[in-house]
Amino acid sequence: MSQTVLSNKDIVLALADALNRHDLDKARTYISNDLEFHGVFGSSQGADAYLQSMASVRTNQEVKKVFADGNEVCVFYDLSIAAAPGTTLFGCGWFKLQNKKITFIRVVFDPRPLAAHNKQ
Repeated sequence: MSQTVLSNKDIVLALADALNRHDLDKARTYISNDLEFHGVFGSSQGADAYLQSMASVRTNQEVKKVFADGNEVCVFYDLSIAAAPGTTLFGCGWFKLQNKKITFIRVVFDPRPLAAHNKQ
């Protein structure tokens, strides 16, 4: 039986799918132990720190467009957060991969809709 080798784009999309399903064990298979994460609200080092953050935030991504260039992938998506029902944020993620594992993630989005949600 042959094993299918995922493209870098497929790996990033598989991570998004696993996180949407809150399957952290599966998500862990796509990221490097020494993952570097930078987001709007802070940064973290290491796969475990990233997954712990994702478990507490509980987001859902609806992918709109994906661009791949070698070992880098860019994803545009609509992001919803469990703590802010009915609020959708448009965001972008920049992913770097090495040896078929995600080693770097930088996400950006406009957080103002979250502030408006919290004022309600």
